[in-house]
Amino acid sequence: MMFFFDTHDGERRIVDGSGTDLAGEAEAVEQAVALLRDLSHAEVALGSPRLFSVTVRDAAGRGLYAASLELRVDSLA
Repeated sequence: MMFFFDTHDGERRIVDGSGTDLAGEAEAVEQAVALLRDLSHAEVALGSPRLFSVTVRDAAGRGLYAASLELRVDSLA
């Protein structure tokens, strides 16, 4: 099955135009979480939260899943 993973790193949105062939929806969810982990390696400004998100679409363009992660770094001093 073809799945499309649109990503947003808090600054720019990338629409997946090529898709990924996976066995099923469980694999698609795993892929979305893996993409979030990769996205979270971006620079985060101190005290400024950054929201990362992945939307999973099917071949017809219908949204199936959305995953997000907010990362915030605060000074404790």
